[in-house]
Formats: sequence, C-alpha cells, structure tokens
Amino acid sequence: MKLSFSLSLIGLLMIAANANASNQLLCDAKIRDLPKHLIVGHGINEDRQQAKQNALQSILEQYQVNIQTETEVSGKQANGTSEESFRLNVKSQTKGKLSDAIDVCSYTDEQGLHNLFVSWDSRPPINQLASKLIEHWGGKASAITFSGSKNIVASAPLVKLENLLVARGSVRPEKTVGVSLEYFNNQWLLSADGVSQALPESDLLSYVNLNEGDVEFTLLKWNDGQLNPASSLRQGSFFKFSAQLSGARYYQLFNLYADGRVSAVEGLTPNSNDKAVFPVSGFMKAELLEEGKADSDIYVLVYSDKKFRVSGISALERGKGLITKQGNYSLDSFLAWLDNNSSVVKTAMFNVKTEPETSGTTY
Repeated sequence: MKLSFSLSLIGLLMIAANANASNQLLCDAKIRDLPKHLIVGHGINEDRQQAKQNALQSILEQYQVNIQTETEVSGKQANGTSEESFRLNVKSQTKGKLSDAIDVCSYTDEQGLHNLFVSWDSRPPINQLASKLIEHWGGKASAITFSGSKNIVASAPLVKLENLLVARGSVRPEKTVGVSLEYFNNQWLLSADGVSQALPESDLLSYVNLNEGDVEFTLLKWNDGQLNPASSLRQGSFFKFSAQLSGARYYQLFNLYADGRVSAVEGLTPNSNDKAVFPVSGFMKAELLEEGKADSDIYVLVYSDKKFRVSGISALERGKGLITKQGNYSLDSFLAWLDNNSSVVKTAMFNVKTEPETSGTTY
C-alpha cells in the first residue's frame, strides 16, 4: 500500500514537472512572437501577485533604459539636469501608464516559484489608437475628416493620427471620425469612432490647441521688489502676465492643469488698456501637481468684444495655489463651452514651465 502510494505520488510529480516544462516552452514561444513595440517584463516570486509586481518593475526599468538611450542619441536631455533626477522623472511619468499592461503567460518552475510575463505597449498613445482603428475598420481609409471640438481636431497628435490612418489609393471610402476627450474611471480617454485610448497626464494637454488669437504674452516674475520678464518659474514664485489686447473689451484668464483640471484665475475683466496685466489684483503663485517633479501649465486667455460667462469652471480661491481635485476635471466641458461660443470669443494660450525648488536649473 505504501509502495503504491509512493509510486502514485512520484507519478503525479513527474506529470506536474512535465506540465510546467511544457508551459515554460509555450511562454518562450509566445514571447518570441510578440511585436517589437511591446516591452516584456518577467517577474519571479513564491507569491503570484508579487511576481506580477516584479514583472511590472522589470518593464519600468527597461523603459527607463530605452528613454535614456534615445535621449543620449538625440541630444535632448535637459542641460543642468543630473542623470539621477532624469531617471526619477522618467519613473514618475511611466508609473501612471502601466495600468494597461497585459498578462502574457506564466508557469511554475522547479523551485515552486511563480514566473509571470507581462507585456506593455511602449508606443505613443496616438499610434496605439491608430492600430486599434485600423483593426476596427479592417484597413486604412482613403481619406479622413475629423469631427468634434475644433480645439482637439487642430492639435498636433490628431494631425499625426490622420497620417497614420490614411493610405493614398485605398479602395476604402473616406471616413468621418468623431473625436472627443472624456474623463472616465479616474483617467482621460481620447475616443475616435467609438474606440478609446487612455492618455497619460504627461501627454494630455498636447491634445488641445487653443492658440487661435494673435496675442503676445509676457511672463512677469516678482523678484527683488519688481516685476521682470521671465521664461519659466521656480516653485513658490509669484508672477503675473501681460498681453497686448487691442480691440478686446473683455477678457478672462484660465489655468489648464496637466491632469485636466481647469480653474478660473479671475472673473470677467473689462479691458481699459490695450496692454492688459493679469491678475489685476495680487499675484499668482507657482505650484507643482507632484512634489519634486517639474510641471508645464497652460494658461488660456478668453477674450471678446462682448460680455461672456464661462459656466461650470471653479474659481481659484485667493491665497490658494491650486484648486482641489474633487469635481474639477473639467477640460472636456471647458472645450465644449468654447466650441459653443466660438462666434463670440477667441482664445490665446501660453505655456509656463515650473521647476521644483531643488532643481539645478538657474534663472
């Protein structure tokens, strides 16, 4: 009886070992066949969930190496930024993107450890969306016309999307593709023809083009008791803007945060001088969305010959550097208001970079 039980146990162990070896071979084959734009992470641990975390960390480390290599080749690494701080920036930007990583395969090795393989698409979001649409349509179109907010349609990524979706000489008919931005499940999505693609916060504002007016902005930084022109800001800096607004009787300034929040810096202001300075009273204070990480904010000036009222946008409280997150992810409604009032108002935008207090960059 004992002998029979022992032989049965040995048999089961041999079957399990063969199954694990077979799964390992299947994993190897799957990984070999994956497209080159997918980064594959391999995680090992006795706990399956920890093995997945290790696999995601492996992807993160590979992505940092890829970014650094590309940057060294192109020569675009920021002057004055240490190698260590550059890595930290890449890690911070990548963390929010790994939520869409996909489990590829897994097996248990001879030591009983879970081996988990996870893949992540390293292509820009607009390339990923193009691939989804081409698969959805069964091929590229002969021509594309986008419909939706003109401020999204006019953005550089949408121009690139059109080029990716069109094949000159294609037998498929011209397509009209509706596009929109929406905030859903704590993330921003770009939707086109019913197909959605998640956008990382670091890319969101590149999908918006609000620079339709001929307005010259000047950033004015408060320093040594006076306002001086500046090209960028340091965390905690006090600042204003000036702009030439000939002919506009009313204007209002808005701040678009990198994460899609929108705040009204001031209420509607009459323009009594061609050169307007805003805010009219007090200063704005440069703040960061994430401590230690440089930010790039967009300020949008809405102006008109007539009075206007932008609804649904929270006002920045005096003395506060940022509006709260709750209920203020309103970029989509702000764009919708601008579209609905395009015959009355014009917009101009100005990009302001804010560095952390500890940054090695000097101004």
